[in-house]
Amino acid sequence: MKLLKFLALAAGALMIVASCTKPSEQKEFKFTIGVTEITAVNAVLDINGEGDAPSLVRYLAPVPVDELLQSVTSLEDVAAVKAYVSKNGKAVNLPYHAILKGLNTETSYLVGAVAYDADMNDIGFKAVTFSTKDMASLTDSAVGEPSGAGSLTENIL
Repeated sequence: MKLLKFLALAAGALMIVASCTKPSEQKEFKFTIGVTEITAVNAVLDINGEGDAPSLVRYLAPVPVDELLQSVTSLEDVAAVKAYVSKNGKAVNLPYHAILKGLNTETSYLVGAVAYDADMNDIGFKAVTFSTKDMASLTDSAVGEPSGAGSLTENIL
């Protein structure tokens, strides 16, 4: 009889513990980062996402790759780049749209974003690089014009 009471109490305790644990239903959040209309000194940035809405998104404004490589060993080190984006990024709402002004010519840049759930768990990360075009052959009047278009490298991370 005591054994039955003990088993009933143990089963009840297990049910209480199981009901208190949080289910891990949070799906990975997937970013799309588009850098378009790249000129010698400007670009247009759009960040969108797919999945459950994150509680927080941190966006890293364009950082010259040479400057970034002073803080991380390589662009292939995803964990280090993600940590850099998280530490140096600012909170934004999605969808995010910005006109990037004042870029340097002949420079490669990285932009990125990290998404977090309500418990500040990382649920998504994306970074892309883009570069401004070599402007040596263009006149000063062409600076900022579409004729000086640069290039985008997607899905590096």
